[in-house]
Parts: sequence; C-alpha cells; structure tokens
Amino acid sequence: MSTIQISGILIVGLLIGAALAVLFTVRAVKWFLRFLAARAVSGILQVGERQLGRVVGVGEKHLDKALEAGGKEIAKGVASLAEDARKNDPKRLESEVARLAQENQGVLTVAKVMADLQLPQFKSQEILARLVRSRVCKMDQGPLGSRYLFEAFLATTQQFRCPFCENTFTVCPENRICTNCGGNISAEVVQVLQSSS
Repeated sequence: MSTIQISGILIVGLLIGAALAVLFTVRAVKWFLRFLAARAVSGILQVGERQLGRVVGVGEKHLDKALEAGGKEIAKGVASLAEDARKNDPKRLESEVARLAQENQGVLTVAKVMADLQLPQFKSQEILARLVRSRVCKMDQGPLGSRYLFEAFLATTQQFRCPFCENTFTVCPENRICTNCGGNISAEVVQVLQSSS
C-alpha cells in the first residue's frame, strides 16, 4: 500500500470520525435542547397549575359563598311560600272565621272578617260563602247590609210569648197570663241578634 492510499484511508477515517462527532454533538445538542424545553414547559405548567389552583380556589370560595347565599335565599323563599300556604289554608281560615264569629256573638260581616283577619275582600267573601254552603252559618240582610249568622254562637235569652196576640215579654207576667188579651203565656228561648254589625 502506498502512502497515498494510507493517507486517503486516514482522511476518510478522519472524515468519518468527524462526521460521527458532529452527529453525536448534534444529537447531544438536540437532547439537551429537548431537556431544557421539557424543563421550561414543566416549570410553566407548574406555575400555571399553581395559578390555576389559586384561581380555582378563589373561584370555589366564591362559588361556595354564592351557593350558600343562594341556598339561604331559596330556603327563605320556600319558607315564605310555606307561610303563605299556611295563611291561605281554607280549613285554617274557616277556623279563624268561626273563632271571630264566636268573639262577635255569632254575627259577622265581610268587612269585619277583612279587618280582623287582614284578608282581601274576595278571600273574605269566598270563606263566608263556603261556610254558608256547608251550613255553618247563613247569610241575612241586617240593618247595615249583609251579615252572616253563626247560630251556634248567637246570644240567647228567654222570652215569654202569648200564642194568641203574639205579645212578647222579657219578664214573665204574674201567673203567666197575658196582660193584653188574658191568654196563657209560654216561655221560649230566642236568639238575639246584634243590631250593629
């Protein structure tokens, strides 16, 4: 082998070595750049996660507060609806009207029910009409307009009446004899209506 051949082989070997060195260097640089990029991305993600965690944490706190406040408002609304339903319960209102009738000696007007139970006119009329239909009371035309008579609560008194001349006495005459016609007087229990209601 000649020196030229050996020199050529050495040059080719050096070129191959240099190429391999460049190839390994390029790969090392690529790996290093990938490593740096991965660390940078990881750092960014960690910072992002922390920031997101803070935002989510703050958001969760606000969401919890909003849900708590909303829950309280919903509970207040439900309680208000329940109270309205209780106030407008027909059976309870009928009971209140009957109690009011008892306090007023069995005579009520729509205006009295409206004022004492703080109800609108239509509701007061509706309740009294329902009580008339169920025969708890009856409607009557009094000196000041329509009134509702609850016979169970009307005041009663004893009167004495002559069956012949229809004369009435609050106190029984002597010997139960009518002072007007001389007939025999009988006693009867009479319901007394209030004149102003």
